[in-house]
Amino acid sequence: MNAENMSNGNFAGIDLAASSRRKTGVVVLGETNGGVTLIYHGSLRTDIEIISVLQAHRVKLVAIDAPLTASSTFRRVDLSMIKMGFRVLPPGMPGMRELTKRGISVSNALRNLGLTVIETHPHSSLKSSMCGDVTTLAQRHGVDVSWLSNNDEVDAFIAALTAFYCGKSSCRVIEEVDGRIYLLPKIC
Repeated sequence: MNAENMSNGNFAGIDLAASSRRKTGVVVLGETNGGVTLIYHGSLRTDIEIISVLQAHRVKLVAIDAPLTASSTFRRVDLSMIKMGFRVLPPGMPGMRELTKRGISVSNALRNLGLTVIETHPHSSLKSSMCGDVTTLAQRHGVDVSWLSNNDEVDAFIAALTAFYCGKSSCRVIEEVDGRIYLLPKIC
């Protein structure tokens, strides 16, 4: 991932719901003087709404909280995460199949529009940051999180911050032959 390609765009995080019947959290962050600023937050339902918001806010890099590669069981990347102490669910698990399918579909649509798309796992990313909670993580970046209204937006914020760090080539990457999961570096 080339950080130079990210210099003219914003960073987004998506806490994707398995179905458009449920709300998906979306957060867009911009860069200001090396830090971040909140540009957008909200809960959306359809893929078209998600894509439209990202395009409207000139997002270049988006981190999605959903498996972006399929497997009937645990992927090797999931097993590596578990060995490191991160708790992830396999894409082949009954409740995860629909999420994985939608994640792959949304990521393909975004890539076709020229966005860089990465997979993240917000709970693991927060743990990787060594910050105890999202408020501490946000305070380290000068972001007021009083606007956070639900867990979807919390996870989307962590995902957006992960995208920001990856755009600066300073995120942590867990990689195996069947996928990559991007996490925050140590911050606290």
